[in-house]
Amino acid sequence: MQTTKIIQQARGMAQRFAAGKNKQMRLPVFDFDDFLDVYNLSADGTSLTQFRDQCRRTWYLMHFMRGLGMEPVPIQVTSDGFEKWLESHPHDTSDGHELAHAVGDYINDPAIQPSQCEHSSEFVGLAKGVALATITLFGEDPDMPEVVGVALHLHDGEVLETLEVFTAEHSPDEAWNIVQGFLDQHQPRRVFKDETVRRPEFCSDCGALLSNVASVQDVDAAT
Repeated sequence: MQTTKIIQQARGMAQRFAAGKNKQMRLPVFDFDDFLDVYNLSADGTSLTQFRDQCRRTWYLMHFMRGLGMEPVPIQVTSDGFEKWLESHPHDTSDGHELAHAVGDYINDPAIQPSQCEHSSEFVGLAKGVALATITLFGEDPDMPEVVGVALHLHDGEVLETLEVFTAEHSPDEAWNIVQGFLDQHQPRRVFKDETVRRPEFCSDCGALLSNVASVQDVDAAT
């Protein structure tokens, strides 16, 4: 699916959610195998595309929700957990509409705990002048980057803090100014720039964009 369509869908969903009374919204997050099992799909190119589209839509949705003052609450959906839940919450999973309804009921069950995933470190405040930074362009299409990502990290790759600048919301000059402000704030001792536009990959626990950092070999070669 085209990126512009995914963004439009996610923005529209966020606006509808924000118009309601709830300021929190639970959202399903999958890894690929669980996505296939839960939705009864075959492992082929079509289902992989559907999975990647859903991951990106959820990622954009969380971004737009936060911008509207809402809190997205990621719920990891595993096939084992979902099947066990169905034993006491019967749904007709042979029907696509009913299956989607079942997934919605599952993630909104108070007994199902939100993800406790963390992607930053408590040591970020101690990293000024010590940490490294890696700048990466992410995009499903190499010719159309979707986000400028900056990862503040240690020599061994441990990520301390990240910045994501969405290209749909900023001009190239605006994006670079935001990146430069982040770098000025944290004053990394060296900045690496990945020359490859990376296909975005997402955490199967919380839906966050997974950071890209310079390898230990690249860091050592630059010192």
